Amino acid sequence: MATVGAMDSAEATTALTAAINGYQMQASDAMSIVDSLTRLDLRFAASAGGIATALSKVASVASQVGISLEKMEAILTVTQDQTQQSAETIGTAWNSILQRVNNIAAGKDIDDFGESLNNVDKVLKKVGINLRDEEGQIRNVGEVLDEVAASWDTYTRNQQAQISTAKSLQATIYIVA
Repeated sequence: MATVGAMDSAEATTALTAAINGYQMQASDAMSIVDSLTRLDLRFAASAGGIATALSKVASVASQVGISLEKMEAILTVTQDQTQQSAETIGTAWNSILQRVNNIAAGKDIDDFGESLNNVDKVLKKVGINLRDEEGQIRNVGEVLDEVAASWDTYTRNQQAQISTAKSLQATIYIVA
């Protein structure tokens, strides 16, 4: 990872350890992560080291909300490719976005009457996408993002604006659409 990602050994070890721990993988899976990051590095304007650094900031929460390692790597790659922001900024931004979803799931953004203080649920329902399942649990966020991205071009400009400015989805939709 240090060689491929143009990182020093300590940075590479930290990034891989965070990804492995975040996704509750075994140390023997490290090489498959490096291989995946290398493939992304070769295809996009994103470095393996940058993706690994961003991943180290978000792996744990991404795993908690049901985003697979492969999908999170892809999201980080596209974000780095499109925005050319620093890996730390990208990883921290995605961590914040996904933490907001986790907070909704944990009931931290719920008022005394059980209503969401966050308008993401309402905005997505308007376009036929449910953030929660039949039992009221937050669905796999990767699947929700895929649904939004798949229909993005069919939404009106007003719908796109509403989705894009929903508290937890700022910048997210642009990246996955």
